Amino acid sequence: MVLVAIAGGTSPTLGRSIVSAIVKEGNHEVVILSRSGSSPTCNSKFKHGAPIRTVDYNSIDSLAHGLAGVHTLISVIKANRSDQMVLFHHNMLEAAKAAGVQRFAPSEWGMGPLINEKVDLLRAKLEIWDLCLASGLECTRFFVGMFMNYLGQSCPADRREEALAGLEDDLMLDFINIEAGHALAPVTSDGQPCRLSLCEINDVGKLVAAALDLETWEDEMGMVGSTTTVEEIVWVAERTGRLVKTETFTKAHAQQRIKKFDEQLERRYSLKALKGRMVAQMMECMCEDEVGGAVIVPVLNRLCPHITPMAFDEYLTRVWSDSRL
Repeated sequence: MVLVAIAGGTSPTLGRSIVSAIVKEGNHEVVILSRSGSSPTCNSKFKHGAPIRTVDYNSIDSLAHGLAGVHTLISVIKANRSDQMVLFHHNMLEAAKAAGVQRFAPSEWGMGPLINEKVDLLRAKLEIWDLCLASGLECTRFFVGMFMNYLGQSCPADRREEALAGLEDDLMLDFINIEAGHALAPVTSDGQPCRLSLCEINDVGKLVAAALDLETWEDEMGMVGSTTTVEEIVWVAERTGRLVKTETFTKAHAQQRIKKFDEQLERRYSLKALKGRMVAQMMECMCEDEVGGAVIVPVLNRLCPHITPMAFDEYLTRVWSDSRL
C-alpha cells in the first residue's frame, strides 16, 4: 500500500472518479492536493472520501510540504493559460523530487500524443512531457480519447447525473448532439469513416486505480471503452428512438472552420471562438484516422484485464433508451 496524491482531485469529473475509485478499491491511501480551502493545514477537509491538503502551485516549497509521504502523484489540474499549466507541472515535478515521490502522471486525459503536436492549445503538453522525461521519476501519460459522457449531454433529466458523471462543458456539442439530432462524421480523404476512441469517466477512475498496482508503468497508458465511428454511434442512438442527422466532415471542412475562427479571433478575442478553433483542429486530426491521434492504444486495458470498461452501445442504451439495460 502506498500514498497517492491527486492534484486537482476536488474536481467533479476526473478528480471524483479517480479518488473515489482508489478509496473504493482500498489497496492504497489517497490525498487530494487543492488550491481551494481556507486553511493551509494538511488534511483539514475531505472531498470524495479523501483528505485535502491545501497547496500553492506557484510554490515548490508548498507543494513539497503537501507531498510529504506521497509515493505517486497524478495531476488532473487545469489552468487558464498554457504557460501557467507548464509552470504548475514544473513546480510539481521539482516538489515531487524534493519530497521523494517516485511516480508522476501529468494532466493529459485526452486524445493521443499526435493530437498534442497538431492542436495549438495542447502543445504545452509536449513541453510538460519533456519535463517529465528529464525529471528522473517514473512517469506515464494517461490517454482516454473522448469522454463517452459527451454522448449523454441533454439526455432525460432523471438520468443526467449518472450519464454526465460531473461533466459540465459543452465542448463537443457542435460535433455530436444526440438531443438536437445532429452529428458530424469525420471521413478520410478517400471517404472512409474515421475511428474514435471513447472511455466513460467512471471507468477512467477504475483503470487508473488499477494502474497503481502495476509494478512498472509504461510511458503511455491509454485506456479505451470503445473504438468506433460516429456512424456506429448514430446507428445505436437511433435504435433507442433518437433521430440523428449525420453530415460527413472532411479535413477541408475542418480547415474552413479553423479559418473562420481565426477571422473571429482577429476581430475580437472570445473564449468561445478559441475553444471552437481547438475542436476544429481536433476534428482535422480525426479525419487522419491515425493510431495515436483520435484512436487510442488500449495499453491499460491489456495490463489490467480484470477491469471491463463500459462499451459505447451499453452507455447509449442506458442513457437514451426507454428500456435501459
